[in-house]
Amino acid sequence: MANGKPVIVQNVLEQASGLSWEPMVMWRALSENPGAETGTDYLNVKAIDCLTGCEVEINTRQFFEGYTEGRTYDNLWPEMLKLKDWPPSDEFDNLLPRHGEEFMSALPFKEYTDPKAGILNLAVKLPTGVLKPDLGPKTYIAYGIEEELGRGDSVTKLHCDMSDAVNILTHTAEVDLTPDQRLSISQLKRVHLQQDIREGIKSCMNHVEEETEDMMTPSEDKHSSKSDGGGALWDIFRREDVPKLEKIFKEALEAVQAYLWLS
Repeated sequence: MANGKPVIVQNVLEQASGLSWEPMVMWRALSENPGAETGTDYLNVKAIDCLTGCEVEINTRQFFEGYTEGRTYDNLWPEMLKLKDWPPSDEFDNLLPRHGEEFMSALPFKEYTDPKAGILNLAVKLPTGVLKPDLGPKTYIAYGIEEELGRGDSVTKLHCDMSDAVNILTHTAEVDLTPDQRLSISQLKRVHLQQDIREGIKSCMNHVEEETEDMMTPSEDKHSSKSDGGGALWDIFRREDVPKLEKIFKEALEAVQAYLWLS
């Protein structure tokens, strides 16, 4: 931690009570207490449509069913939604109290990670009135498929966390694509590639990918946490590489802007 390197702890949920994180289990728990104390309707949420980047309001049951069964547009392109930082951390215990307890019991290195009583968690020690980082817990739920689409991906964009973070992979599900859908996706990706080339964006993105590939932490520091049906993959860069990343993306942005001006 002190060296800024990721720490991977496996099977942390085995230390908890075994409460299910199945989507419909969470939905039933939520429907039993839809913001009863606050008067807020948490049975409807605002998710992000990953293709357009726009917010869409959707019923939580429909959202969770889409997570396990899949959603598509009329052209068979997968509709990918993501729900970030939900429920708000100050409402988690009220709306999903049992899941909140389950998450807390699964935390590794509780001296550092417990957001309420970690004796080595500096944020806990900050005096009243001082702005603290959001200590959670909160969920990140996103759709995705094994084949990276290039457009509409539900990935979290490259960012720099302001404080240390703990991520626990609680559940994954696999949605099988039909042959017709795979064919449609393949055809649409070719159309997208030609459009990217015409717009001159692809070369800029290739430059960014080539430059950042060399700066990625060694294989032992680039970790993939997987479970049946898929999992999560993090690409983590060293702290000392932040200035290089800033330079690369600034150059890519300038290249795109120059191309658009010439066009």
